[in-house]
Amino acid sequence: MEDELEPDCARDRLGERIEELDRGQGRHEEKLDNFREVLQGVGADVARLGTEVSEVRQEVAGLENSVTETRQALDTFIEQYGRDREVSRAQAELSRLTTEWHANFAQRKQTRALARSLVHTLTAQAVYKKVVNPATLQACSEERLLLEPTYWLAPATMAVAAKFRKEEKQGKSAQAHACTLNAAKSHLFFALTCSRLGDESGAAAWMDLYLQSLDPDELGQDFLVVLDAIAGKELGEEALGYTQQAMTGWNRDGSPPSTTATHASSGVRGGAHLESRLLNLRNRLAQN
Repeated sequence: MEDELEPDCARDRLGERIEELDRGQGRHEEKLDNFREVLQGVGADVARLGTEVSEVRQEVAGLENSVTETRQALDTFIEQYGRDREVSRAQAELSRLTTEWHANFAQRKQTRALARSLVHTLTAQAVYKKVVNPATLQACSEERLLLEPTYWLAPATMAVAAKFRKEEKQGKSAQAHACTLNAAKSHLFFALTCSRLGDESGAAAWMDLYLQSLDPDELGQDFLVVLDAIAGKELGEEALGYTQQAMTGWNRDGSPPSTTATHASSGVRGGAHLESRLLNLRNRLAQN
């Protein structure tokens, strides 16, 4: 009897165990369902977060583009501002220099115009024919000297006016004053004036003084123009001769040490060393 009861008890316990397992499995399934629901919610949140991250990335990219454009605009503004400031400074300096130039040199235009008129052959004819009173020329030239006391051309015009009046003493004083202010330009002016008025001997004498006042190592554009005129014999044969002598001497002084034969040959050639310097000067003037 007891043997029959033991399997029944075991079966009952096993049934109870199975029922407990079924109940535990049910509870686990509920937990799994809840967990699945939570995971679905987390997945939705992750997807939504991914969308938001993409939107943020797009906004950041747009912000970077905006910052780049702003920086470029700022750099452009700074560069333009610097240029505008330099332009303003240059305009202010130009205005200052223009004002200073007008204050100091505007009167010289009239002095140059008077000088051109005095050396014109028609003016000389008008004076000699008594169409123009020489006293008028003297008054005009004296006025220019009073207005431009430091300008060499003002006393130079007085010297020309004195020549028309045949006042030799006043003319020489005016010539000396002009030469004191600027010897080279005054000598050249008087040489050209004498040539224009037909006095070739006087032109040659003044040209000799002009050449003596020059530094052969500091020849400028003016000398090339004068040299061209002399070569064309516009100042006469004597002026051409003086110039040839002076340039030969310049070349001799500037040539390197050599034998007597070579030295003489360089003088005969007319000055290869000086010619080279003049060609260099012409090239520099052409480049500038």
